[in-house]
Amino acid sequence: MKKLIGIATAAVFGLGIFTSSANAETVVTTDVLNVRENPTTESKVVGKLLNGNKIDVQNTENGWSKITLDGKDAFVSAEFTKSIYYVTANVLNVRAEANTNSEVLGKLKKDDVIETTNQVQNEWLQFEYNGKTAYV
Repeated sequence: MKKLIGIATAAVFGLGIFTSSANAETVVTTDVLNVRENPTTESKVVGKLLNGNKIDVQNTENGWSKITLDGKDAFVSAEFTKSIYYVTANVLNVRAEANTNSEVLGKLKKDDVIETTNQVQNEWLQFEYNGKTAYV
């Protein structure tokens, strides 16, 4: 399986079109990640997650990911997570800009992997592809 590693520079605004071409999971990337009642470091810690734990992120805004912990909404710092997308389409165009009219930089195929620190911007995933900022 081909592995593409990138760093997204945008926050999550919605999963839209991209999720029809890929499945995603989010994992913790630090030894211990505090789960907080509200999206601020001053908020009460309501739990802890360990490196490698998978989490279901509802959305990410202003650097905080909203998750569910024990049936309640909670928040984690998105800085300490990464999202892994698995391409489900047979072919997925990698574009220079976040629109279908922009230059095609390359193509991904089914089961290729894209890793990002965040997820989607205006229904387009931004990541690094062959040293360039790219979108799918």
